[in-house]
Amino acid sequence: MEALTTAREVLRWSMRPAGPPPAGRLTRIGGLARPDAATADTLRWATATTAARIGAGRPPLGDPGAPGPAAVLLAAAIGGRRQWEQSAKVLSLVPRLRLTRRDAGWAEGVARHAVVGPAVSAEPPAGGAPAEFVEALLAASPLTTVLHRPPDADRATAGGVLSRLLRRPRGIAVLVAACAAPSADPLVLEWRWTVLDRLRQERVADMLDVYIAARLWHGPAWDAHIEEARRGLTGLPSPRTVATLRFWLPLAILDEQEQRESGLAYRVERGGAVLAAPGTSIKGRILLDHAEYGPVLELVNRHRASLQNGGA
Repeated sequence: MEALTTAREVLRWSMRPAGPPPAGRLTRIGGLARPDAATADTLRWATATTAARIGAGRPPLGDPGAPGPAAVLLAAAIGGRRQWEQSAKVLSLVPRLRLTRRDAGWAEGVARHAVVGPAVSAEPPAGGAPAEFVEALLAASPLTTVLHRPPDADRATAGGVLSRLLRRPRGIAVLVAACAAPSADPLVLEWRWTVLDRLRQERVADMLDVYIAARLWHGPAWDAHIEEARRGLTGLPSPRTVATLRFWLPLAILDEQEQRESGLAYRVERGGAVLAAPGTSIKGRILLDHAEYGPVLELVNRHRASLQNGGA
């Protein structure tokens, strides 16, 4: 298949991802910079489908702009991964995207995430492509660095994108939905722990929304992950065991804080004592049932010191 055909196949796959992304040939790559009507139409559908799936709204994250051809280049690179040198060349053509407080760029960010998000979430990531290829995909898709995980070499940039995402229309809802989902990848869980701990210090209500969504939308899956982590603690804990428990650590810290401050009308947060609004406390959230989250917090508290210091 030529490069545009390969790109279209990956774009179609991204709308209903199952298994690894399709693989194809990368001949005539010059056409990727000027997608034909069929490819442009497929990209629009893929972007709209992803925007709906992640809850980004219309226009996606408040940006009415049209995505450029970068997502097509990314799709071709993913589909052509078996031709490693050619695929790396295509990937190098993807322009850097900087997501700012302005509208411009966020629709492009959703388009890139439409391709990169499912690819790096697949098992194995990007259909078994080399680790450096996966890292390069992440670097090319800023929204994916927040909703999935950042590249190992650049977590600081993802932190900035996170700050700006929280200010976008539907940005908080998109973040909550992404962070609430369980993952078998310890690197993804470690990043979500980082995000949740930041929310605990800056936006407690949003942090609690993540844990509520985790229980309401993914309760059985999280129960299975937590039980696996419990069994994993009988020996040398794996990175996945540690990361699973760390996901719940910010909630455990807040729970302990509320127990300590029980009966007070304020909470100590960054910058001093502030009045505690009902939505910012565990007890103020009727959907946070202690019978459901209590057992995992007990497990986390038992290993709190080692979890905070890098292990279990």
